[in-house]
Amino acid sequence: MRLLRRAAVSVCLVSLAAWSGLASAEEMILKTDQTSLLMLSTEPGTIVIGNPGIADVTLNGKQLFIHGKAPGSTNVMIIDVNGNKMSDLDLTVANSYRNMVSVFSGSAKGAATRNTFSCVPDCEPAMVAGDSSDFLAATIADNNQRTAFATGAKKSNETTAPKPTQ
Repeated sequence: MRLLRRAAVSVCLVSLAAWSGLASAEEMILKTDQTSLLMLSTEPGTIVIGNPGIADVTLNGKQLFIHGKAPGSTNVMIIDVNGNKMSDLDLTVANSYRNMVSVFSGSAKGAATRNTFSCVPDCEPAMVAGDSSDFLAATIADNNQRTAFATGAKKSNETTAPKPTQ
């Protein structure tokens, strides 16, 4: 009888430990514009992102790539094909200011503005929320043009400037 009682208590403790592991969320910290790989035990049925403005995911079979898009906190819930929760991630996305320089300027008449540069190894404009709206708009436009060239959407000899008249 005593052996049976110990076995029952052991089963209860193991079940409780397994249940508490499922109930608690895993924590992940990711930097903006970075990706982390999470290997899943089986292919998921559904993936839900609390705030898709902060993070995004790409699924390739059992490989889940988590992309940090913007600073903030959100969660990623992974459900299997039977509707059971496989994982619940508490995700924090933080800016990486390593190798970045912010230049502040202002005058007595107006508020200070900030322009941020990524210096690896040369300094180039970076897209950072909170920068001067004109600086940010120009940086985004330049980045979109580079992406168009890189993806073949635009030829390198094409230009947005008007052609000179003869």
